[in-house]
Amino acid sequence: MAKPLLITAFEPFPGVPDNPTETLLRSFAQMDDDVLSTARHVILPTRYDVAPARMLEALNFEASAVIMTGYSNRATALTLESRSTSASLPDRPDSAGYCPLPSDAPIAVHDTRLDLGSMVAALTAEGLDAEISDDAGSYVCNHVYHAALSGPCHSDGIPGLFVHIPALPGTPLAETAAGTMSLKDMQKGMGIIARMVIAN
Repeated sequence: MAKPLLITAFEPFPGVPDNPTETLLRSFAQMDDDVLSTARHVILPTRYDVAPARMLEALNFEASAVIMTGYSNRATALTLESRSTSASLPDRPDSAGYCPLPSDAPIAVHDTRLDLGSMVAALTAEGLDAEISDDAGSYVCNHVYHAALSGPCHSDGIPGLFVHIPALPGTPLAETAAGTMSLKDMQKGMGIIARMVIAN
């Protein structure tokens, strides 16, 4: 049997006590969608020292492609991240209170090999807000993505993509977020994205 798609989300972290990615991921199990409901679902701790390793462990042994999701208070759409970097934020602690030590090493950059333009076109054709970003930030989200793109998803490796999502309407996060999107639209969008990732 072919290995399934891996989809990851994050647990709460400072400033985000109820992570919408966890809500979204948990909803897939109840959906009538043969891709999203049967994918391997992994919720990662928002920790620099744990999340990348947990993702790689699941990816290396239980998946043939990966979609990683994260919440961004700047997102106004399904935001497809085109690249990752080795940069970190030494002044923003993770859920365990840890901050990476500053480094003088050159910043490494890795790009996803997926055709994000086609994905955005497919999403917008269905009436969904979507955009491409070339900055995944420097928090744990970026670290997880960098672990994928510099490892199993590098070059001609397996497909990998990070998607930042907005807040869910009616939640406390929505009061300060740049944008919101309904759970239904997020589910629909992730179904489109998942099928296009698998097709690569």
